[in-house]
Amino acid sequence: PYTSRIFAGTQQRVYLATRTSIILFDVVRSTVISEINFMNAKSVTFDDSKENICVRSSSSILTPKADLTQPSIFNESSKIKSCCFNGSSVLYTTRSHLKYIVKNASGVVCSLPRVLYIIKAQNSTAWFITRDGILFKREIEMSEVKLKSALIQSHNEDVAKRIIKENPPIGQAIMEFAADNQRYDIAASLARDPKTKFEMSLKSSDFKTASEAADELNDPKYHKILASSLIEAGLFEKA
Repeated sequence: PYTSRIFAGTQQRVYLATRTSIILFDVVRSTVISEINFMNAKSVTFDDSKENICVRSSSSILTPKADLTQPSIFNESSKIKSCCFNGSSVLYTTRSHLKYIVKNASGVVCSLPRVLYIIKAQNSTAWFITRDGILFKREIEMSEVKLKSALIQSHNEDVAKRIIKENPPIGQAIMEFAADNQRYDIAASLARDPKTKFEMSLKSSDFKTASEAADELNDPKYHKILASSLIEAGLFEKA
């Protein structure tokens, strides 16, 4: 097929970029293995396992499996300069920021003093190159990224709690993110006002914390709601 760019794959495979798609091509058999719509790809980067790739255009990042299955596309309003993996997350640079993507979440890691191109990241260290070809490394704050990743992966409950303990205070946005991902226990621990703490505690069946929040609210309606929830849970003696 006609292609504007060719990127290295694994084994005898390469990725071909056309104006409208990215193609996984078997060089030996001269056959198209898979194809996905994605306009004007400028780079393809593997993660450490070689199981996932991030494909960059000027305005979007595609993150499928290496065989182009399970694709997810993230659109950015600023021009994307570079991208790479850091564990299960993707870091990318714009003209003035280093940003991250974790599943369906995104955010800013830090501001950048000038245009930089990220070429590698590992834990809290990232390697950049300038427009003048100068390579350097820089420590970056990854707590928010690690926490969101842990919240999405339910088996990382202890990891999430450890990150919260080691990095206070955690902002309101993280509390809302935890709730959106049905991690109501984490959301309750992060809630600053008693009403939200009460609501999140009930959803996570943490009746002890809900009772404490109801006492703080000092409103009979919250004790009635708590009593109803206890009865529904079969805890008649506590209601």
